[in-house]
Amino acid sequence: MSNSINNQSRNEGDLMSPVLDDEKKALGPFELKDAKPSFAYRLYQQGCSNSWFPKEISLAQDKQEYETKLSDMEKHYIKYMLGFFCTAESLVANNITHALYKHINNPEYKLYLLRQAYEEANHTVTFLYIIDSLGLDRQEIFDMFKTIPEIGAKASFEEQFTTDIMSKQEISERELFKNLFGFYAIMEGLYFFSGFLIGLSFGRRQLLKGIASLFQYILRDETVHLGFGMQAMRQMIKDNPNLITDDLQAELVAIMKQAVELESNYAEVAMPEGILGLNKNYYLQYCQYIADRRMGALKMDPIYRVANPAPWLATQTDLPELVSFFEATPTSYESRV
Repeated sequence: MSNSINNQSRNEGDLMSPVLDDEKKALGPFELKDAKPSFAYRLYQQGCSNSWFPKEISLAQDKQEYETKLSDMEKHYIKYMLGFFCTAESLVANNITHALYKHINNPEYKLYLLRQAYEEANHTVTFLYIIDSLGLDRQEIFDMFKTIPEIGAKASFEEQFTTDIMSKQEISERELFKNLFGFYAIMEGLYFFSGFLIGLSFGRRQLLKGIASLFQYILRDETVHLGFGMQAMRQMIKDNPNLITDDLQAELVAIMKQAVELESNYAEVAMPEGILGLNKNYYLQYCQYIADRRMGALKMDPIYRVANPAPWLATQTDLPELVSFFEATPTSYESRV
């Protein structure tokens, strides 16, 4: 592996572990005595301050509205949204625990990844709470990644980034960057943020306000996850200006295009008819807009060059990732511990 590092001589960009040539190295402790006030450590603290639990929000009114006020198409979308998210959150956790974590050496990064893994589990529990509260069939929803090809395709697409590095004892910086790109720029930064568009739209129409509140809680967490992954990638580029070669950039563009195509296919079946004043073309444009933002954040040219069709989301999904997590006014659910 290139650029093997150790904790005695490192900077904020030192991510990758030295060669894991024995079990002791693989299972050895990460030494927080060497922790520095890096962005990763601050994000860990922010995550702890943001602790919340799903059952703090009652969904009794949401159940009544789901049964009496939502159209059949709106109910159809709710099921597809839950079918994707309850699978996706666990895929992110799997990537952290089975693949990414062992290749990270920086103790602050490892600390943050453990926090993120907990939050992904909490989000999965949250979606289960929503499923049960609405009286939906658990088995049907959790099996949708098997029974709905368009959800399964997105899951398989993401799983490749995990399997690419999961069984390896050492990986290159390029392989690490692609894993981060797949799970932070795309899963967290594209698929999750696109999904929030519809989920938050219900609350904007004064429907399912409890579920919308839970989505806002999840959004706060995911924004911090996104901030971690994007900053980690930017740091890698800063430390190794030769990392993003022309062929790697072309590969990343192709990956992002494929991700957007899969999301477009998903929108075709999740919302074949318009709901809440939105339609699949509106949804796709927002997805393309978000894709361009993720590319731009990594100093790459935009692919689609489209405007944001949902400017009302600026204070809910766009703004949080731009402001300082550590200076902005906390939302009301930040714990005071």
